[in-house]
Amino acid sequence: MFFTNFGVAYTVLIADVPASTGYGEPIQRLFKFRDGERVIAALSLDPRATPGVEAEQDGDVPRTHAVAVTSDGYSLRFGFQAFVEPSTRAGRRYARPSEGVEVVGVAKIDGSETIIAANGAGEGDALQGRRDQLPLRPGKGVILIKIKPKEDRVLASSPRSAIATC
Repeated sequence: MFFTNFGVAYTVLIADVPASTGYGEPIQRLFKFRDGERVIAALSLDPRATPGVEAEQDGDVPRTHAVAVTSDGYSLRFGFQAFVEPSTRAGRRYARPSEGVEVVGVAKIDGSETIIAANGAGEGDALQGRRDQLPLRPGKGVILIKIKPKEDRVLASSPRSAIATC
């Protein structure tokens, strides 16, 4: 499964990835990327690599799910159930960032993580919270850290659930 900066996920069976020697094949041969779209994260949904993807009952939070962070300080959680089957060339939405905003990171989480966000510009704000304070649904998400839109921007997020802004 490949996640892009435009909030789209592309799922492919490993057997459908063409065999290659040398440098491989461009991912755009498998999927229809838009101008400026790029892969920001990838992971395997094979149960041996990512156990606990399925929720036990409808409405339950799956043991393994993801957190995404956008450049304007929003964050959301989403499950992988809708992404297990291979996608079309157009992919499937996992986030809906605002115009001019992009997803800067996606990380697989199991619920034991603490979300930490720090703002290195201005007053140097920082916050810490539990992952269950973020909604479990795709969309725009909720404000993780307030930033000044024309001055600050979230640059990256880490699998350790630390987020940095500048």
